[in-house]
Amino acid sequence: MPSLPFRDVDELDDRLSEPTPAVVEMFGRLQGDLLCLGAGGKMGLALAVMARRACAAAGSAARVIAVTRFSNSEQRERNERRGVETLPCNLLDAEQDPAVRAVLIAGKPAHMHYKSIPGVVYTWP
Repeated sequence: MPSLPFRDVDELDDRLSEPTPAVVEMFGRLQGDLLCLGAGGKMGLALAVMARRACAAAGSAARVIAVTRFSNSEQRERNERRGVETLPCNLLDAEQDPAVRAVLIAGKPAHMHYKSIPGVVYTWP
């Protein structure tokens, strides 16, 4: 079996989450914090960590918050070890706090629980 170009999963995560100069520049212009919905999967972790690293490289104090079920504690710990805050939440549960009722599932159109989010103006549907 050929050897892999990475020593371990942490090194792979570091490479996948390394922001390009353009990403750092974009996050330098971003105002406010970033909330990443569904960030517990493989790509979600890398993207949330990339955002955190880009903010740091740009000198931004923006918080990066990963929201997902975190079905296992390792996912949550890996985010937190890399400076990403976590908010465990089942995005499919309509009984959740109104602030987290927006649902985004990778590969599917966004779905909103329109009747359960008060005080928001919708332009569609």
